[in-house]
Amino acid sequence: MKDLKLKCIVFFIITFFSTLTINAQDAKLQKEIINKLNEVHKPTFKTRDSLASIYKVIYEKISYTSDTVIKNNLLKKIEELEILSDRNADKELDNEFGFIRQFPSNQISLDVLHYKVTKREATDKYEAFNALYNALAFNLQNSSKGLQLKEQLVNFKNSNIGSDAPDFVVKDIRNTTLSLASFKNNKYVLLTFGNTTSQSCIDENVYLKEVFQKYNQNGLEVINVAIDDNMEVLRKSIEVQKIEVFKNIPLISNEVPLLENYFVYSIPQKILIDKNGVIIGRWRGSNNTTKKELNLVLSNLFKVVASSNTVH
Repeated sequence: MKDLKLKCIVFFIITFFSTLTINAQDAKLQKEIINKLNEVHKPTFKTRDSLASIYKVIYEKISYTSDTVIKNNLLKKIEELEILSDRNADKELDNEFGFIRQFPSNQISLDVLHYKVTKREATDKYEAFNALYNALAFNLQNSSKGLQLKEQLVNFKNSNIGSDAPDFVVKDIRNTTLSLASFKNNKYVLLTFGNTTSQSCIDENVYLKEVFQKYNQNGLEVINVAIDDNMEVLRKSIEVQKIEVFKNIPLISNEVPLLENYFVYSIPQKILIDKNGVIIGRWRGSNNTTKKELNLVLSNLFKVVASSNTVH
C-alpha cells in the first residue's frame, strides 16, 4: 500500500511538472506567434500612423480657414488620403491572410479573421475569407467564435455581388407593407442603410435625393433602411431632409434582421439590385470616390435601359 501511495505521489509530481513545462512551451510559442503578427503589421501600422498625422494637420487647417477655395483643396487632399488609407488596409489584410495560412491551428488566426470579415477592406474578398475559414483547425471552426464566423460568412455570401438579394417583407414609415420581391422584373433598387442624425448620413441623403430625381423615371427605386432608435426623431428628420420620396424602412419597428442578412456592419452603405433581384454593386461609406463609382454604374446602366426601350 505504501509503495502504491508513493507511486501515485511520484506520478502526480511528474505530471504536474510536465504540465508546467508544456504550458511554458505553449506560452513561449504563443509569444513567438504574436511577435510574428506584430512584424506582419509593422509596415502597414507605420503607414497608418503617418496618414493619421497628416489627416490631423489637414482637418486643423480646415477648421481654421473660411476661404472656400482653400477648404475645397484641403478636402481633395482628404480624398487622396482616403484612397491611400484604403490601399494600406488592403495590403494589411493580404499580409494577415499570409499569417493565417501559416498558422491555421492558432486561435489568433481565428481572431483576426473574425475581426476583419466585417471591415471595409473585406467587401470583395468573400472567397478568400471562406477558404481561410475552411483551412482552420477543426476545433477553431467549431468554437463559439468559429461558428459565429461561419454564420457571418453565410450572410456575406448571400449578400455579395452576383448573389440573389435576400428577400424581405417589412412595414415602411407609413405602416404600409413593402417587399423586395414586389420590385422584381419591374424596377432597379438602391437599398441604403443609415440613420437620419449623423452628419455623414445627412450628407448622403442629399446625394441620394439627386440620384433619385435623376433616375427614378428610368426605373430606380430607393429603399432607405433607417437604423434610428427613435421613431419621432426619424419622422421629423424625414420631413426636414425631404426624403419622403424614398421608401423609408424604420428598423426599430421591424423584426426582420436586415443588417445581418445584408452583412451591414457600418453606415452609410448602398446596395444596388437589378430587376432580376441580383446584387450588382455595393458601396461602403460616403465620399466622392464611392459616389463617382455609383454614378458611373447608374449612368451606364440607364443608358442601356434607355436604348433598349427605344429599340422595343
